[in-house]
Amino acid sequence: MKIGVLGLGLMGGSFAKAINEKTSHDVLGFDSDKNAMKNALLDGVIQEELNQKNIKDCELIVLAVNYNVAIDFVKENKENIKGIVLDFCGVKRVVERELLPIAKEFKFPYLGGHPMAGRERGGYENSFSQLFKDSSMIFVENETSKGIGSNLESLFRDIGFKNIVYTNSIDHDRIIAYTSQLAHIVSNSYVQSPTNDEEFGFSADSLKDLTRVATLDKDMWAELFFANKDNLCKEIRRISSHLERYADAIEREEEEKLKDMLHSGCMAKKQMEDKRR
Repeated sequence: MKIGVLGLGLMGGSFAKAINEKTSHDVLGFDSDKNAMKNALLDGVIQEELNQKNIKDCELIVLAVNYNVAIDFVKENKENIKGIVLDFCGVKRVVERELLPIAKEFKFPYLGGHPMAGRERGGYENSFSQLFKDSSMIFVENETSKGIGSNLESLFRDIGFKNIVYTNSIDHDRIIAYTSQLAHIVSNSYVQSPTNDEEFGFSADSLKDLTRVATLDKDMWAELFFANKDNLCKEIRRISSHLERYADAIEREEEEKLKDMLHSGCMAKKQMEDKRR
């Protein structure tokens, strides 16, 4: 089948490379970055440029761009879309709110999707076909796409995904605020300590692990944070409260209280790891 990919950065570029390397499907792609387009065509990662004419030939259209761009693209091409629209956006409620009515009116399936994979650096030049190896793929179904996710499972497993998870847009945004967005906020905040200027020679893997995602695309992440501000602010205030409790227990030398909190954290981590086995 022909698969259209809008956006050939880290996520879309990696998806196109994986499809090209591991399946027999054709990829039609577009990116506003002319160098990305040129290289994707030269590399054979995409066979054609995705446009308003050939979009109707695509059985699957993947939107691997910021959510505002994804929404605008569907609005501009709604009359030519005949296949499944699958967005890779990091938030779902705001996208579903805009795209679901269009999908219902123009009678095409719209499915939310979120590949749980990434890197610190974006762009086509950093994309690679193994990005999704052993990762989770989240499908966010709605009334236009019931059963569509199960039809796509084999394709996504072929390109490396290990787990396929189903949810709705409300639960997706609530959970992702904790599992992804909060982690980026904490990491980015952590490195802004004045002591960071003196860390060289005093740090090991713990600092590296905590700060891995501190370097981020400020425009993209600010957009995602604002779109999910209700859930994210709850998580930020929750962890801030927890840190204050740790600080109080340490300052007052409340040994049993501190040990109880540390034990609770250890047990929570164990439960997290047990689920992965």
